[in-house]
Amino acid sequence: MGNLIKRLTEDRCPVCGKKLVISDEKWMKSMYVKSCPEGHIKKEVYPHLQTTIEYKKNSLGHR
Repeated sequence: MGNLIKRLTEDRCPVCGKKLVISDEKWMKSMYVKSCPEGHIKKEVYPHLQTTIEYKKNSLGHR
């Protein structure tokens, strides 16, 4: 049961299904970045603004 709840709350890439990796850059105290290891998606999360900006790779390979 615990694994099911964990899987439902994890952010995963909608393309490949891999778990998004959180960057741990110390200079970004007001935001953090989650990204797909394969480069399909990137999310910038601003908790103090309750805002998430999501970037998806398009079919031409540009973000």
